[in-house]
Amino acid sequence: MRESAREEVRRLAEEAQKALSEGVDQTRAWLGSENGRRFRQIMARVLLVTAPLLFRHRFFRSTWPGRIIELAGGAALLIKLAEAIRDWEPEPTF
Repeated sequence: MRESAREEVRRLAEEAQKALSEGVDQTRAWLGSENGRRFRQIMARVLLVTAPLLFRHRFFRSTWPGRIIELAGGAALLIKLAEAIRDWEPEPTF
């Protein structure tokens, strides 16, 4: 089961990379497809899970830029970004 999830993520990442290399319009169309929706869901989950862990890193406690980012609510901003990625639906192009 775990191996199939890894393969799915790898396959979706390869599709995303191919769409990116073909241009913005192709990328937007791919992100609106079923595979693109799945990719957005997975990436949003990764951001949601890792944001709090990322901001516990020593960089954010021991450096002044890290403290400013932490003070500004960097983890909350990353979570909002992940939610936006997850919920985004592209407008149909005609």
